[in-house]
Amino acid sequence: LGALMALFHLRFKADIILVGFAVNILATGGTVFALSQATGGDKGTSINLQSKAVPAVDLSFLEAIPAIGPVLKNLLSGHSILSWLGVFMVFAVWYFLFRTPHGLWLRGVGEYPAAPEAAGIPVAKVRAWSLVASGALAGIGGAQLAMFNYIGFTRDMTAGRGFIALGAVLLGARHPVGAMLAALLFGVFEALAVVMPNLFNWIPSEMIQTIPFVVTVLALILFSYRAQRARQMRTLAKI
Repeated sequence: LGALMALFHLRFKADIILVGFAVNILATGGTVFALSQATGGDKGTSINLQSKAVPAVDLSFLEAIPAIGPVLKNLLSGHSILSWLGVFMVFAVWYFLFRTPHGLWLRGVGEYPAAPEAAGIPVAKVRAWSLVASGALAGIGGAQLAMFNYIGFTRDMTAGRGFIALGAVLLGARHPVGAMLAALLFGVFEALAVVMPNLFNWIPSEMIQTIPFVVTVLALILFSYRAQRARQMRTLAKI
């Protein structure tokens, strides 16, 4: 899907926002069709397709650590291999972006493409590969849902989490570690939406379930405000 976005946006010059929505709509039906063909399921009558499961990582040995062992075991043990791969990729992407020449190319292409283009860097090629890599990294999250959280594929199983991820990126100042911390914050709010109805039954459950999305909207507003302030500062600097 990342390659498809690169094709339509970079080759055919389509607006990236419109391409993103189109790919999102295509993926909604395309995944059901592709998986039904691969598994032999009936796409016309069922949208639930079985999936293989990835194993969980057992870190029960952490319980032997004095004082904090049980806490560490509860926090770190039982997560899937894909979860730990995601954590590793956060720091791998950070290292690539801020410690390698190609990462400098990518940041330059994203922030001010005229400069790397003047230096002879193939801007379109860098953008294309970044979209492909982004699609692959997003696929890790999808695999986590289908192969660990639910052990199966259901249409629209992400339930809008992709847009929450966009809010996490913006709230994290478009930094890999910041985005991870913001995603953890959103995870806390989503967990509260599950736990709080039992603790505060006088609060409507629908209101609690909107917490992650309200935080996403607030993150987008904050990012927009920060971007506007940055543009104003650049304008004043030119004057």
